[in-house]
Order: sequence, then C-alpha cells, then structure tokens
Amino acid sequence: MTFNPMKVKINGLQYYLRKADSSDLVNILDLQYQLCPRPLCWNIKYLTTEITNPENIYLVLYCRQQLAAVLGLKMSSDEGHIAFIGVKLEYQFQGIGTLLLQQAITLVRNNYIDKITLEVNVKNVHAQRIYRKMGFIPDSIRKNYYATLQEDAINMVLKL
Repeated sequence: MTFNPMKVKINGLQYYLRKADSSDLVNILDLQYQLCPRPLCWNIKYLTTEITNPENIYLVLYCRQQLAAVLGLKMSSDEGHIAFIGVKLEYQFQGIGTLLLQQAITLVRNNYIDKITLEVNVKNVHAQRIYRKMGFIPDSIRKNYYATLQEDAINMVLKL
C-alpha cells in the first residue's frame, strides 16, 4: 500500500508524516510503552510483522526528528481496521490524532472500502469522544478484550 509523505503544520510546528519502515521500530515501541500498560505492548517481532505486511500501513508523524504519533491500519477486502493509534503525551490535544484518523479514512476510501473499525477501552472516554466526533459509532462491547487488564473494549465502526 502506498502513501505519499507530506509535511504538515500544526500549531506553528512543522511535522513530517510518512509510511513507517524498519528504522521506526524502536521509536514506535517506545511510544507504545509510554502510552499502554505493559501487558498490552507489542514486541519487536510482532511489530516488524505488522509493518512489513503489505495489507497493513503504519504511518509515523515526526516533529524535529522525534516521533510524535503513529497509526496502524490493517486492510482487508471489506474493511479497514485501526490496530493502533498513539500520540506522544507532549503532543496530545493538538489535533494530531484527528489528523491521523483523517489520513486513515482517506486511505480506506482510496481502496474502495466502505467501513473502518477500531476497539477502544471502555475507560478511555477521551478517545471515544474523538472517534465519535469523526463519525465512529459504537457497535458492540468486547468483553474482557484486554484480558490481562480484565477490561472491556468498545468496537466502533465508521461507515464511509
């Protein structure tokens, strides 16, 4: 899956958005460790498989050569699935998550797919609010989805 790199300006800061490659693995894992409880974090082997899978696209957003955010999108014939989205703490609340979601929506539309799904922790009210703002609607509850935390997830869907 192709993605044309781009420069974007957000709140006066210059960012560079591009498709992730193997040089981003450590930075992505570091970001995930910052944002997720340890039992939910991926390992380098799994992330390498994710990034190199031709049906997936991982986007990375850098500011001043520091990873600010990442989005992982899995594509199938009937849906796009956001596997991971994360914005580094110091870059949150600036519209970066929304920018990444908009890019995911564009990628899915460009592949003639009419649905995007994602799971979000039932406790992550802030993320749920952003997803609803973007048009995602709750579809179902996935009981004990985060088994190691014994927490549920909301499956959300955006029909394009």
